[in-house]
Amino acid sequence: MCRSTKVVVRLFVCILGIGFASRVSVGAVLINEFLAANSSTLADPQGQFDDWVELYNSGDAEVDVGGMYLTDDPESPTKWRIPQGLSNLTRISAKGLLIIWLDGDTTDSGLHASFGLD
Repeated sequence: MCRSTKVVVRLFVCILGIGFASRVSVGAVLINEFLAANSSTLADPQGQFDDWVELYNSGDAEVDVGGMYLTDDPESPTKWRIPQGLSNLTRISAKGLLIIWLDGDTTDSGLHASFGLD
């Protein structure tokens, strides 16, 4: 890291709401990787190099994460809700990956959370 102080990044995937327990086994969706201060590694659909998080489905069945929450603050577990009804964007195949951009550009195409990483 470029900063002299220790930086702790916390990202959480929260499974909250009625019906999710039957759709997702506990621990099936994990944060696999994230990148803060992305300057050249991976561009979003708009060609911008924004922060991102990669979710991994460790289960043996496809998972639709629509309706689940992503947060960087344990005090606010419902900070950003992954949109429902967009299964073409929110499905993760068994042992598959899904990237969500952490840039606040929620109206852009693709999955863009309402927050970025410091």
